[in-house]
This record gives sequence, C-alpha cells and structure tokens, in this order.
Amino acid sequence: MISDPYRPLLPLRPQTELLSSTNVWRFSGAPSHGRWRRRNGESCVQLKHAHTSDALRVSEARYRRLFETAQDGILILDAQSGVITDVNPFLTTLLDYSRDNFIGKSLWDIGSFKRIQGATDGFRELQTKQYIRYENLPLQTKSGQRINVEFVSKVYNEDGKSVIQCNIRDITARRQADEALRTSQQHLIGIVAHALDAVITVDDHQRIVLFNAAAETMFGCPQAEAMGQPIERFIPQRFRAAHSTHLRKFAQSAETKRVMGVLDSLWALRTNGEEFPIEASISSIDVAGKKLFTVILRDVTARKQVEETLREYKKVVEGLDEMVLVVDRQYRYVVANRAFLNFRGVPEEQVVGHFVHEIVGEDFFATRVKEKMDECFLGNAVQYETEYDFPGMGKRAMAVSYFPIHRPTGVERIACVLRDITERTLAEEALRKSEERFSKAFRSNPLAITISTEEEGRYLDVNDAFLDLLGRTRSDVIGRTAEELSFWEEPLDRKEMTRQVREGDVVAKRQIRYRTAKGKIREAEVWAESIELDGQRCVLASTRDVTEVTQLEAQLRQAQKMEAVGRLAGGVAHDFNNILGIILGYSDISLGLLAPGNQVHGYISEIKKAAKRAALLTKQLLAFSRKQVVFPRNLDLNEVVRHATEMYLRLVGEDVGVEFRPTTPIGTIKVDPSQIELVLMNLVVNARDAMPTGGKIIIETGEAELDEDYACLHRGFHGGQYVVLAVSDTGCGMDGAIQSQIFEPFFTTKEAAYGTGLGLSTVYGIVKQSGGDIRVYSEPGHGTTFKIYFPRVAGKAEALMLSNGVAEPRGGSETILVVEDDDTLRKLTVNLLLDGGYQVVESKGAEEALRIMANLEAEIDLLLTDVVMPDQSGPELVKLVEKKHPKARVMFMSGYSGDMVKRYGLSMQEDSFLEKPFTKRSLLVKVYSALHPESEKQLAV
Repeated sequence: MISDPYRPLLPLRPQTELLSSTNVWRFSGAPSHGRWRRRNGESCVQLKHAHTSDALRVSEARYRRLFETAQDGILILDAQSGVITDVNPFLTTLLDYSRDNFIGKSLWDIGSFKRIQGATDGFRELQTKQYIRYENLPLQTKSGQRINVEFVSKVYNEDGKSVIQCNIRDITARRQADEALRTSQQHLIGIVAHALDAVITVDDHQRIVLFNAAAETMFGCPQAEAMGQPIERFIPQRFRAAHSTHLRKFAQSAETKRVMGVLDSLWALRTNGEEFPIEASISSIDVAGKKLFTVILRDVTARKQVEETLREYKKVVEGLDEMVLVVDRQYRYVVANRAFLNFRGVPEEQVVGHFVHEIVGEDFFATRVKEKMDECFLGNAVQYETEYDFPGMGKRAMAVSYFPIHRPTGVERIACVLRDITERTLAEEALRKSEERFSKAFRSNPLAITISTEEEGRYLDVNDAFLDLLGRTRSDVIGRTAEELSFWEEPLDRKEMTRQVREGDVVAKRQIRYRTAKGKIREAEVWAESIELDGQRCVLASTRDVTEVTQLEAQLRQAQKMEAVGRLAGGVAHDFNNILGIILGYSDISLGLLAPGNQVHGYISEIKKAAKRAALLTKQLLAFSRKQVVFPRNLDLNEVVRHATEMYLRLVGEDVGVEFRPTTPIGTIKVDPSQIELVLMNLVVNARDAMPTGGKIIIETGEAELDEDYACLHRGFHGGQYVVLAVSDTGCGMDGAIQSQIFEPFFTTKEAAYGTGLGLSTVYGIVKQSGGDIRVYSEPGHGTTFKIYFPRVAGKAEALMLSNGVAEPRGGSETILVVEDDDTLRKLTVNLLLDGGYQVVESKGAEEALRIMANLEAEIDLLLTDVVMPDQSGPELVKLVEKKHPKARVMFMSGYSGDMVKRYGLSMQEDSFLEKPFTKRSLLVKVYSALHPESEKQLAV
C-alpha cells in the first residue's frame, strides 16, 4: 500500500450538549442537518462530562470548517452497517446529489457508486482493510456526466466505534491533461518520423544523432549508416565552409533555447554523388547542457518546374469556371479572372486596382467581408456562404473561399474563389422540405415497414402498407407478436433472421413465406436490421411481396426451357431433313420401278409415309421454335379461315359440328397462309379430341384494340390494334395445372399412340413468329376457347392462291445445274430431275459450279443450289452467277431453320425456295414453276 496523502477527518463531536437530571441529549452532525439523539445504552455512545474544555470545542470547530471547505469529497460511513453518516458539500456538488441523497443510506445506494462492478465485495474490503486506495475509479454524476476520481478509504476508531472515512478527488482534468500530453508527444514523434521533409539533428561536434525516413529517401542512405556520421558527408565540398559558418552563428547566438534561420540556395549531396538544391531551416536547442542543431531540408529540384508552372498561372485561372480574385493587404483587387468579369458583366479595369468596398459596397464589406478577409490574412483558410444583391441580377447565393497566399514575409495577398450556388441552395431547400415531408410518410410508404421487439417479435409500430399486406387493422397488429398473428409460414425463418440481426448482421432480401389474415400463403423478401428504441433491442424490417414476381420468374424459366427445345430442333433440322429427303426421294424412285400390286411396292409406300410423318414432326418443331422459313403476305383472315375450314371438316367426324362466325369487314394481317392453315388444323384436331362423344366447334374472327394498361397486365402484349381468331369447343375443359403446360413441346394428355404433344406448341410458335400472342380460357367441364391476336397492318389483303391438287407434275427439257455438298442428296436430286426429262449437271460446291458454267457450251436455264455449303454459300454463288449469266434463273433449297437462312443474307420469294425434305412431286412442281413463272396454272406440292 502507498502512503495516505489525505489527512483524516474523523466524525466530529457534538457542538452542544444539554444535561438534565434524568436524560442527556446530544446534537450530532452539521448544524444545518443536525439531529438530537436520546442517550441510551443501545444507540448512543457514552456521554462524556457535559463541561468540555473550550480548547476541545475550538479544535472541533476548526476541523468542522476543514470538513465543510475541503476541495476533496469526504464521506463518513458506519463501519458496521455501511450507512453514510456525513458528507461534505464538495462531494454533493461534484456528484450532483443533495445531502439528503447521502445521509442514512448505503454507499452502494448512490447512483454513482452502484454502477461499480463488485460493489458488495468492495464494501467488505472497506470493512476488513484499514486503508484502501483506488487511483482511477470511474463514476457517473446524477446528470449522467462521467468522471474519474481517486478514492481513498481508511478505518478509524471513535470512542470505541469504527467508522470509515472516504476521500474522493476528481482527477478527470488531470487524466485529460496527461492523455493530451502523451498524445502530443506521440504526435510530435510521428510528425518527425513521417515528415515529408528531411529532418536531421547533429550534436555540437556536427555528428548526426537523428535521421528521419524522409532523409533516408532524400540522400539514399539508411538511417543506421547515417547515425554518428559527420553532417559534412551530405554537403558538397564547395558549400562546407558556409555550412560551418552558419552553425557557428547559431552556436554563438544569445538565444539559448532556440534560434531559427532559413538558408536559401544551398546544395546537398546524395550518397551516389549527385548534387541537388535544397531549402533548409536550422534551429538550436540546449539539452542537458549540450547544444543540438536540427536541420529541416527540402529538395527544391522541382522549383524550376514549379516556376514554369506559375507562368501558366494566368492561363489556368482564366480558364476556370469558378470566379477567382486576388486581394492585397490594402483590400484592393489585384487579379480578377474572366469568369468573374463575365459574371459581373464589367471590364477588367473596373475591378483590378479598385478597393473591395468600392465593388461590393461599404456596408456589405464592413459587415460580411472584412472580418473574414482579416482572418485569412492571419494565415487561415476561410469558407462561408452568403447572399448578395447584384445590380441588374438580383439576389444570388454565393459560396466564398479565401486562401492565404504565403510569401517569405508572410501573407501579403489572399485568393478569393467564388461560386454561384443559387440553384444548389434552392435545391437544398427543396430537399429539406422534401425530407420533412418524407419523414412523415412512414405510414404511407408503399413498402411494408415494421418495428418489433427482438426477443418476442411483438409489433411496436407498423405502416399502412404492412396492414394492407396482411389484410388487418392497426388494432389487430400493434401489441401482438408475429406468432400470435401466424405471420410466418415457417417460424424457424424468424428465429434465423433474429439470430442474424442479434449478431450485428443486416438481413437483405431474405426469401420468406407469410400468411395473410385470410390464410393465404404468399412469398416475400425481407430486409431487417437491429435498432435500439428506449433501451430495448428491436428489429426494423421492410417486407416486399414478390409473389407475382416469383410467378413471372417461373414463366421466364419456362420460356427459356421452350427456347432451348427450339434451338435443339433448329440445330438438328438440316441433317435430319437431308436424311429424310434421301428416304423420300429414293422411295419415289423405287415406287416408280415397281408395279402397284407388288408386295415391295406396299413396303416402300409405308416407308414413304413414315418419312413424311417424320418430316412433319421436324416442321412442327421448327414452327414451335419460330425458326421455320415463312413467306408472309397481307391476308384477309376470313378468307383464309373459310378455305381452311372446308379442308378440315373431314377431320372432325359427323358427331362434331363446326360453325364459322366471321366479323366483316375485318382488318388485314401479315402472315404465311400455310401457317394459318396449320394453326387451324391443330386447334380443330385438339378441340375434336376434347369431345370424344361429340360436340360443337365455333370458329370466330373479330377485332380488338388493346391499350397500354392492358399490355402491362398481360405479359407478351403490346398496345395497338389486333385481328382476333377464336376457336371454342364444348369439350371437357382443362384445369390450371394443365393450362400452364399445354404449349410445352411433347406435353400431351392423350395416350402415347394418339398424340406427339407438338400440336399446341406448334400453334404457339407460329403465332409468336407472326408477331402475335395467344390466350387460353378453360374450366373443367365447361369447354375451352383459344384466342389468337394478330397485329393489324395497313394495306389491302392479297388474293389467296389456292392449289388445284394436280395429280402429276409437269416435266421439261431445260438444263439445270444442281449444286449440293451432300453427295447422296445431290445424286438423288439429279436422278429425280432426270426422271422429269431435264438435262442435269451436278456440282458439289460453288467453285466447281462456276468452272462448269464457264466451260459449258450450252446455257444453264436454272441454277438449283443449296443455301449453306462449306466453301461458299448459295447466296454468294448466286451473286457471282448473276454477273456472268444474268439470264439464268435461280432456286434455293435448304433444310436449315429460317433464322439460319436469313443469316446468310438470303431474301427470296416463295416460288424460288424449295424446303428440304422434298418429294419427287414437290421438286418437279417447284422447278417447273421457277422455269415457267408466267404459267397461269399454279401447281401445288
């Protein structure tokens, strides 16, 4: 234990005693707070003789004055009970408690002391130890201010009774001063160590005793190597004499503590022998009877570059958008840049050379400007905002910055930078008002926001959006827990979220499922963080319902899946169509060689039928994926439907009625007529299969105008005018689960032998490729309606070209050049054309075809070429042929998807394109049409 620095002040004896024949009363305590106690054997000490000496009273009065006027806090405690029996005024003032807050109470009942850890153990320590000292005890005053005190307690014996005297000294200021001193010392050491300038200290023998990091960098010498070396090592030979003179000057100076000088045009020496110019500041100080010299060095090699840069000063200042002025000590403008002159609309001579008060006015200069300029002349940068009424411009808000321009003699000039911030000020004012409005918008925020207790999840406040989310009233929610409201579909979600926020994490976009007041389960995203309200840990949470978004994402994934199937179909189309073309072609050749009654003739016919079904399957896949080669025309939908309905009546059977209800007149659409026929065929077949016991199919046409509001609510639509095709049936209908999958490829509710699942997916692909959209309306037991929306176009509908069903195609004798890279398919095509009577020349590529045409004596009547070939494409070949043989007709053939054909820059008409796979009949019909476009009779495939 260290020695006690405090003089003990024991509890004072009474100042007055009254004696009677039977009772003795004694006044105890301070006069203003005294109390009379009856003397008895239980609670009073033995009274001494009533007549005490005057000396004793004087002594006790002296000690009472010391107790009352002491500048340390003093507490007197009963050593047995720990009750405070006396306290001096200094402590009540220090802790901001009244005397009544102390007297008769335990030390640990006082708010300042009960925050001390281990208070009960501390009192036991006070009782058992004669002397205790705490050098740094943190306390808190009644008003909440934190202080540090030195606490000393000592046990004394007064008339056989133990008391504890506690002395309390406020050391808050002393600790702050000590901390400030330590910080200052550390800061000073840090400044020297990390200074940008080199700092070197030498002793009176001119040997280095301090060499900072900047000096290491400047001279290229490690500190360890420099320490103890003479300073002359870093001074060129021709400057060493001057250096010694300067040191002697400072050594002989009358200033014993510090002498400062600035040496210009000095040179230093790096360890690699390089000399460089420096600036140096030298100071001297006596340390323990020895004089040390500190040199602060700055490399000024770049000074010439700076001087050169300063010559560009005017150009830079003139080019600034900010207004720049320079004012001298007489408050006279010496520089005014172009921005300021343009802003004021005055020439330079009306500003430069004039006093500030002449430009801004006497009153404004005296009240707004002069004081701030004076502060800048003291070396301080000044920034402020003000408002000035410019002549002819009105009041403008200005941001003003003053910067001192330092010279060796001090600050002789200051730079003034002005910016017009009127618009910014107006914007800030508008923002402030906006923030005031939005601070009141908690309840009307569209995002559901809640504040609930962290432990129970009891809602303390919620906004209107949250109430709308649940479908509840405020009285239903406030004061109840999330568990009572059955908000969380998975209660573990809330436990996990609470765990995260309790650990200090911010929960962002956590996916949850919640239950509304009506019991509906919906999906949401939750953001949450921990906050403190009135000393209680709470959770601030924002909830966003994402049920519809999640559904849209599911639809997007479905669309992506369907797109992937489409890409697969388009990728295999070319090779698959080539193979099917070979099968179909050689089937036609073989059937031509066999009698109809031959058994093999029947086998080959079945092979041809299977190949046609496979070709149709490929065509449906391409139609679904919107990659089919199409030839759209301006059409009258009524005419197309009327023709197709007549064709498909035989598909539905006698027990199914078909009724067509056209709307006339009707707008024009631009589609491929064959695709419309395919759409109708699939929808009619689908309707027929939904009515196994018979029923009715209604085909309707009409028009619709969709606005942007409808388009926003129905994904896939755009606002505008549409022509509508509706196909309804009285069949079994569909539930929602089936409706969500009906357009997926290969999805079917039919038995395996009765459907491929490509009918409706083909319809979907054709409609989308035509720029339209399709909607289905159905309920189990109430039939189904498909509505197809085609964009309406301007222009008149073309006449529908009908096929006449010619049994046999015509042949000819013209010369045809066949260009095909697939050997088997090329040979097949040649044989089919030879059977048609044509003269045929074949080539496996573009280069060979060009050579053949150059060497062939006869003219080529028709060039039949594949689109995609290894060396050169068909379109590239055609461009070369058209230059040399302009009269030759051209026809393309391809098994690639439509987008692949377009990628090769191919723009063609329907009569000049042959789609793979093809039969002998389709080949000869297309060739004849290409060679005889003027023919009145249109041959059909």
